[in-house]
Order: sequence, then structure tokens, then C-alpha cells
Amino acid sequence: MVSKLEKSKEYFERFSSKTKFHHDTLEKVYRLCDLIEEINNHPQLKNSLVLKGGTAINFIYFQYPRLSVDIDFNFIGKLGKEEKDSARPDIEKALENLFKFQECKYFFGIKLSVKFWK
Repeated sequence: MVSKLEKSKEYFERFSSKTKFHHDTLEKVYRLCDLIEEINNHPQLKNSLVLKGGTAINFIYFQYPRLSVDIDFNFIGKLGKEEKDSARPDIEKALENLFKFQECKYFFGIKLSVKFWK
């Protein structure tokens, strides 16, 4: 089975000609979907993060022919601020390991940003 990370530029260019979406956007969305799947399968992250916003609504309910190039999560693992603050380093470490495995650039802050290497 071919890994999602092994999809070639040519694959996305062919798919682009069929869908009329730009190949770079298709690849970003494809890789974001892979990240969502990995987070959902991760033993710690799947119970701590929930997908929210327009991407969640589109992917789960409507499947509109619109491609979003971001994903938003809320942390739902702990209720109190102190509990959330103490859980954050473990969540960040789990995400960091996942992003390294997925060959993503990332930084943590108020918002988490993930960039895909070309």
C-alpha cells in the first residue's frame, strides 16, 4: 500500500485537471485530512482535541466542493485552567512527534501553525 506521504506532484496535477482545484491546494487538503486521521487515531490526542469550524462542518456534514487549507481544534481534555495548563506540554509533545513523522514544519503559540515541506 502506498503511503499518503508518497503521493507525487504528478498525482495531484492529474487530480487537479479533473477537479479544477489548484494542485498545491489539493495536496494541502489531502495532507490535512491525513493529519486529522492521525490525530483521531492517536491514543492521547483523540480524547483531547476536537475538530471545529468550517472545515469540520464541510468534511463531516456537507462535502461542498470547497477546499479549506486549515484545520481548527479545541482542547477538550481537561475542564479547569490549571489542569489544561498542566496537560498542554504533553499535548504539544504528542503533536510535535506527529508533525515530525508527517514531515511538517510547525510552531506553537496562541495558534498552532503547520507548514508542509515541499
